[in-house]
Amino acid sequence: MKNNFVFIKTGRTKHKKLLLSEILYFKAMGSYTIIKLENDKIISSKLLKEFVDIIDDNSFLRINRSYIINLNKCVEINTSQKAEVLLCNCEKIRLSNKIITTLKRKLGIK
Repeated sequence: MKNNFVFIKTGRTKHKKLLLSEILYFKAMGSYTIIKLENDKIISSKLLKEFVDIIDDNSFLRINRSYIINLNKCVEINTSQKAEVLLCNCEKIRLSNKIITTLKRKLGIK
């Protein structure tokens, strides 16, 4: 069973508990991952693919090579040629064309 939180190493000996419901997205940046929260961001030394195994599959979806988004934070999706998702913080993130069908299904869009 997966948890509704994740611990992120924030220092040599410190770990911070993050509720998954507070996370907007995970963004790959080379060998690091940026975890964007509603009012903050944290940089983790874990790779993006490591987060796939520890987060709730029902609330999060990898929408391209660089992003895993919290589906509960989506406010709009655009599936035109320049497919993108708009998050509650007004950030637009590009969608992979391969993921549009899966995204629609997970959001209950027909």
